[in-house]
Amino acid sequence: MTVSQKRRIRETEILGVLAKGGIMTAEQLWKLNVSGFRSGSVRNVHRVLREMENNREIISKRVDRKLYALPGSRFGFWEHRLALIDFLIKKKWFDIAKLEIPVKKNGEVILKADAGVNIMGKWHFVEVDRRQKLKENRCKVRKYSEIDIEYEL
Repeated sequence: MTVSQKRRIRETEILGVLAKGGIMTAEQLWKLNVSGFRSGSVRNVHRVLREMENNREIISKRVDRKLYALPGSRFGFWEHRLALIDFLIKKKWFDIAKLEIPVKKNGEVILKADAGVNIMGKWHFVEVDRRQKLKENRCKVRKYSEIDIEYEL
């Protein structure tokens, strides 16, 4: 396999993870070991992402750290998204999680969960909001569990 083919495979993996996560940091990509990044440093991840940005495959924005996203993405609510992704990575749920799940009842969308994970046929919902109290987020999650959920993959 040539170097350009390996690079293309690596970039495709990175784009796939960014498509799912929306907004991510180099540290998050490193923790997820996207394309074998854990064998190197976070500095190497930044180098690869900078090359992809120069090729206009991704975009970035520097806030208190450098954020990466796909072209056309907006960087609104980035703190919320990063907290959600950090939680999913910590629990090792990122690969199996579905983000922004519409919760339906009788075919009508009544709520939208930040993330959901189906473990052994049972849905577990995640609600992250740094501006609300933990008690309010727990109430939201309790509502999700009380609803007869119709979720389609």
